[in-house]
Parts: sequence; C-alpha cells; structure tokens
Amino acid sequence: MSISLVSLILVAALPAPSATSQVNQTEAQSHSGVFRSEYALRSSGGEGSIKVKLILANNGTAKLSLFQEGVSKITEADVQQYGTVMRSLARDNSIQQTGTWKLESGMAVARFTGLIASGKTTKASTFIEFRKQGEDLMTSDYSRAFYGKKFSMSLARSLGEVAESDSYKQQVGSTANATVSGEGVIKFGNGDRVEITNLELKMNKAKNFSARLSGASTVDFTGIYVKSSNNYQLTIRQMWVKGRMMTGRGSGTVMMNQSGNMMRKFSFSVQMNNAYKSASMVFNPTNR
Repeated sequence: MSISLVSLILVAALPAPSATSQVNQTEAQSHSGVFRSEYALRSSGGEGSIKVKLILANNGTAKLSLFQEGVSKITEADVQQYGTVMRSLARDNSIQQTGTWKLESGMAVARFTGLIASGKTTKASTFIEFRKQGEDLMTSDYSRAFYGKKFSMSLARSLGEVAESDSYKQQVGSTANATVSGEGVIKFGNGDRVEITNLELKMNKAKNFSARLSGASTVDFTGIYVKSSNNYQLTIRQMWVKGRMMTGRGSGTVMMNQSGNMMRKFSFSVQMNNAYKSASMVFNPTNR
C-alpha cells in the first residue's frame, strides 16, 4: 500500500447566510493564510535567529511554529529577553503551538493551548493578537512572558502556501504520492544542519519507497518498507544530498495516527561513509 492525499468535502443544505455573516466570512478569509517572519537572536551562546511560521486556517484552527538556529546555549538572561519559550527551544530547536483563532474588533486573535516539543504535547495557554497590514499581519499584543520583548514583528503572507483545514487528510490508499508540508531539521554528523519544510513520499505495492526532503536543501532516499501495525518501517538503501549520491544506509519510520489515515511523524537515521558521517531527522507534518 502507499500514501495518498485526499480532500474530504462535506456538502450540506444550509440556509442562505445573512449579509452580516457574508461580510464577516469575507473579512475572516482575508486574514487567513500562511505567514512567515524571522527575528535576530543575540545571546552569550552566540548569534542566530528565530524563524516563525503562522497558519490561520479558514476553519478557525491556528498553528504557530518556531525554529531556532545559530545559538548553542540558552541562558536565563535569554529567557528574560526572549521569553520562557526559549526553555523549550533550548531542549529542541523547533516547537509547535496549536489552538484556534477568530476575529475580534477587526483583529485576528489566536489562542494556543497545546505546545509540541521533543515529540511531546503539553498544555501551554498563550495568545497573540494581529492587525492586518496590507496582505501581511503585524503583532499588536501577545503573551509577553512567554514570547519575550522581541516578538513584535510583521509576518509576511506566504503566497505559495495554502492554509489547509483539519479536513485535509493524508490517507493510505492503493497507489499515489503524498506531499506534506511541515517542520524538521536534518542534523549531520559533521555539525551541518538543514531546515526541511516539505516531504514527498512514494510507496508502491512492491514494498519500494522513495522520499524527497526539501527546504534549505534537498535530500533523497530510496529503499524498501514493511507495515507494522499502523506505522511503516523503512530500510534506506541509497541516499542523495543536493543531487549527489552518498554511501549510506539506515532506517526510518512513517508514524500514522490510530486510524491509520493521517501521517503524524516521519523520522530517519543514516550512517554515512563520507564527510557528513551521519544524518538524522524528525519531521512533524503541519496537518497531523
């Protein structure tokens, strides 16, 4: 079996919306989308940046991803400046927050309740209020103790990305391709790191698979797979980095939800006989 993408469309007979509800819906759609930003991180542990990705979906769900790079050590002084979120980013360079959003007095207000870090989900109640600035969003208020003093920023609309609603599924089917957006960082044994934002996975009935990870660079794999419960165990036999074939073998996992119809996580670990030494990553799909 292989992984495919299916959009579920529910059609219901509803009464015609009022003029007021049409205006509110149009206004909400103008605020929804995928937005990105980046701000500098200056610490005693080095200089780097924090990349921000915000998804405001049409169905009212909200997701915020933060990715820290360049700083090897986070101090309490950094927490005072950049917020308590830095404690999570000290353990894992990327985190996700999940919640809901709605318009309040013309402002898009996102309220987050879940924090995903190091593969675990915990409760963390925060909020961010945005005002529209052309096609972009500008933070106007937020949980300052959590996000810190430097979180005031403009988030640019990402025109090439779509804010998928929760009805967007990654489903196991007969034969097709899956292309999934998300967040992950490939860590090489020589210290190099590559941010990954997209996964293309192909699995056929002959138990062969190929995977392409893309973002700041591209990494490709081929190999075989076996199904284990709702998950898929990968044996990696060939690997390419930036289009160059590398000698490396390893394993990976495609972790599905309990129903077996949505990808929750993609991970791999490879030993390499070259300057990279090794490579590993945990990729968290945006819609999971």
